[in-house]
Amino acid sequence: MNTISVVIPAYNVEKYVVEAIESVISQTVLPDEIIIINDGSTDNTLNLLNEYKAHPLIQIITTSNKGLGAARNTGLNISQSEYIYFFDSDDILKHDFIEKMHSYIQEHNNPDIILFSGKSFLDKDFESHYNPPNYMRGINSYFNNSYLLMQALIANQSFYSSACLFISKKSLWVNYNIEFKSILHEDEEVIFKILALSRGCFISDQVFFNRRL
Repeated sequence: MNTISVVIPAYNVEKYVVEAIESVISQTVLPDEIIIINDGSTDNTLNLLNEYKAHPLIQIITTSNKGLGAARNTGLNISQSEYIYFFDSDDILKHDFIEKMHSYIQEHNNPDIILFSGKSFLDKDFESHYNPPNYMRGINSYFNNSYLLMQALIANQSFYSSACLFISKKSLWVNYNIEFKSILHEDEEVIFKILALSRGCFISDQVFFNRRL
C-alpha cells in the first residue's frame, strides 16, 4: 500500500489544534506519519502538542516563527512517505479521508495528484453575515493531460488553490524543486506549477476537508 504523510503547521492555535489532530488520528485508516511543525507559537499550542509526543505516528518539530510556507516546507523535507498532505491546524478532516485516498491511488494507478472538495463552517465564537464558502470540484474524473485538467477546473469554476484540497506525490515537489514561498497566498503561487507538472490527476467531488472560519 502506498504511504501517506500528513504535515500540520501550527502557530498559536491552542483553541483548535487538538480537534484538528484528533480528526487525523481517528481516521478509519491511519496515515503513515504525522509531522506537526510548531512554528514558534507563543500561546499554549506547544504544551498541547506535547501531549501527543508519545504517539507512534506523530513527530513534533519546533522552529522559530517563519510562516506557513516555511513550516510546510520543513514538513515536506523530512517526510518519508510517497504522498504528502498539507493540513491546517484549525480545520477538520472527514474520518475516512486516508482510507479513500488509498482507494483512489490504487484505482487510478498512482496519480501524481488527487484533488477533492471541501466545505467551510463557522467557529462557534465567530459571527458572519455571509454564508461560509464551499469548495466543490463538481468533477469526478481522471486526467493524464495537465492542460485539459486545468481547462476543466477553470471551466467548472473549481480551480481552488488551497493546499488542504489535494494530496500529491512528494517526488513531484522534489524532482522539480518546488517549495512554498514565504508570502501571503503561498498556495496560489504553487498550484499552477504542481498541476502543470503532473502526469496524472484524479479529481473527486467528495468532501473530505472542513475549513473553519
